[in-house]
Amino acid sequence: MIYPLNQTIENFMATLVDEETGEVKCTEEEMIEAIANFEMEFDEKIKALRNSYMETMLKAKRVAAEAEVLRQEAANAQKRANSLTNKADRLKKFLAYLTAGEPYDKDGVRITYRKSKECVLDDDFVDWAKENAQGFLDMKPRKLDVKNALLHGMEMEHAHIEERSNIQIR
Repeated sequence: MIYPLNQTIENFMATLVDEETGEVKCTEEEMIEAIANFEMEFDEKIKALRNSYMETMLKAKRVAAEAEVLRQEAANAQKRANSLTNKADRLKKFLAYLTAGEPYDKDGVRITYRKSKECVLDDDFVDWAKENAQGFLDMKPRKLDVKNALLHGMEMEHAHIEERSNIQIR
């Protein structure tokens, strides 16, 4: 940072001397004043650069704080969404209880039921699969493969298919 100031002063000093006669073209006071002006300009540049760094650091701090606020808002929104999803599930179960599994189509509300099949594995399935059915176990049981095998008639201990009735509200 000091090199540009030194270079500026050297260039200035070179212009003060008459090349033919070797005489200095200005007085000592003018020379001191010019060098002082160069130093003030240099100090102003340093201050401006320092201010620029500080502004950049403060901006980075503000942006990081804003990102943290957004992460918190997203986490709060996710918690709220989970809460509302659970509430909707409880209400659907209550409606299923009230309608006793029968379709309903009145007053602009239509309730129907969709059947689905789910593979249910007992706690002992992993041990059984290690001994008897290697193809159905990686790090954890592959439920889709087990379900397909059960649907195609394969017998497996500690695994069965449950039929579910899922409520649809429109």
